[in-house]
Amino acid sequence: MRPPKMRVCILSSSHLWNDQRIFHKQAISLSTAGYEVVIVAQADQPNVIDSIKVIPLKKTNNHYKRYAINVFRAFWLAMRNKAEVYHIHDPELLFIAIILRMFGRRVIYDSHEDYQEKLKSKGWKGKCLSVVWRPWEAFASFIMSHNIVADSQTFHKFPKNKTTIITNYVPLRFANNASSTIHNGPFIIIYVGSISYDRGIGKAIEALNALPFPDVEIHLAGAISDTFLADEISKHPKVFYHGHLPWLKINELLAQADIGIVLLQPISAYLYCPGENCVKLFEYMSMGLPVLISNFPKLKTFIESCGAGLAVDPTDSTAIAKAIMRLHNDPELRRVMGENGKRTVREKYCWEREEPKLLDVYRTVLATDRHQRRC
Repeated sequence: MRPPKMRVCILSSSHLWNDQRIFHKQAISLSTAGYEVVIVAQADQPNVIDSIKVIPLKKTNNHYKRYAINVFRAFWLAMRNKAEVYHIHDPELLFIAIILRMFGRRVIYDSHEDYQEKLKSKGWKGKCLSVVWRPWEAFASFIMSHNIVADSQTFHKFPKNKTTIITNYVPLRFANNASSTIHNGPFIIIYVGSISYDRGIGKAIEALNALPFPDVEIHLAGAISDTFLADEISKHPKVFYHGHLPWLKINELLAQADIGIVLLQPISAYLYCPGENCVKLFEYMSMGLPVLISNFPKLKTFIESCGAGLAVDPTDSTAIAKAIMRLHNDPELRRVMGENGKRTVREKYCWEREEPKLLDVYRTVLATDRHQRRC
């Protein structure tokens, strides 16, 4: 008789169930490796996808509703769905992660970014909260069975003996439509991800307005968080909004583009970014798109080291326009940069290189806490 599968319960109060890191990378890898995977996250209804069970939380961008409803419901569902390992994906879930540990459960905390730096970018309240946040996160991470972080800088804020860097590199299957063909028709600049001024979309539109070419368009996919920006996008004749697309549809949009942009503005939430946790960067590269990226020191070093794009001052719309003109006028440069990006992803920056680290974390956690009873 075959032994029962080890159950993993993945918890997120703020992400959609099909988030690329949660579902398309980690959950699929764990399920393929033989774990029984349950995801508790924002969803419309219960479902089973590729043998992965999805239990819905309410969809909401309202922070207060997340805390008042989703966090407590996530805890209740975690206790109901008895698992060998609980995998926590949001900072607001740290409190229930500690409670789960107090009950003797195995808990992995997955930090997607440097939340202390993110808080510093949210005005004086955020700066005050960041002072409290760091010791709280340090205390919680010490208690966890293990911690996962998405980049090397965040790693240094966690206990080294129980923390693993698992980046946001793209699975090779994402790029199944990759092509370096020069497209006919409009010259398309693409951006996928959260759409806001602090991610440089306003500056990209300013640069578009300064270009002398009639054939250049900007295409956007993702959630828009700024009302005024949404109005600006809707009224612009050369800016096209595709809504919030399923992750496996994004590659179809990228296949039609000529360049990808990552014009993060110089705020503390982004300035530290070493590139490893920048999902869209690897999606662009995997699809053979040259990348126009903010010239923050680590991002500039990264993009220039692999020859996959240009680094530019993200606050200077004139400099952005000049970089776009350079790429527009030089198809061969675009082809070379695109090929460099695809090759670099295949050889170094793909999820297939991260997956073994995830499975090692689970083996370590299960072996270390083997004496603990299943709840």
